[in-house]
Amino acid sequence: EKSVLQLGSLDGEEDGGVPLQVPKEIWLLVDHLFKHACHQEDLFQTPGMQEELEQIIDCLDTSIPETIPGSNHSVAEALLIFLEALPEPVICYELYQRCLDWSQNSRLC
Repeated sequence: EKSVLQLGSLDGEEDGGVPLQVPKEIWLLVDHLFKHACHQEDLFQTPGMQEELEQIIDCLDTSIPETIPGSNHSVAEALLIFLEALPEPVICYELYQRCLDWSQNSRLC
């Protein structure tokens, strides 16, 4: 069973509203990229290093790390690997067409 975290908080405490829940791996990887790689050239285009990928995966499998090891490119590739391994896409099959149909309406999105 995958543990999930409330979006915006690693400790699961949220200030009001109903939090979204995501697997901790996605939260940690996206949070790291947001904090450290917003201006990274060729993010998601440059491959990560195999040794760093193994360290990142091991780190996420065994703990909730304060920092994720490796380069931004390795963190981005680890995120792609995790997303590819999901049994169903982030936008589930059932809602995919509806999401496309409503993509031009910010309220419905």
